[in-house]
Amino acid sequence: MLNGWQVSREAIEKRYSQGWLLEVIDNLDTLVARIRVARTQRRPVSIGYHGNVVDVWYVAGCEVWCWG
Repeated sequence: MLNGWQVSREAIEKRYSQGWLLEVIDNLDTLVARIRVARTQRRPVSIGYHGNVVDVWYVAGCEVWCWG
């Protein structure tokens, strides 16, 4: 599960330190690869993405059939 995306790195780090996020990723390609692994393993994961949510939406739209 993609738990959140932020422009503020500090906000992500706070959520991570509070335990709301298991991982923090700031590279879109890394995020996509991580989501694929989690889905393949059928393991829940909370990921904080430091970046532009529009980029995530674009990739998800392009690959929605691949993600399932």
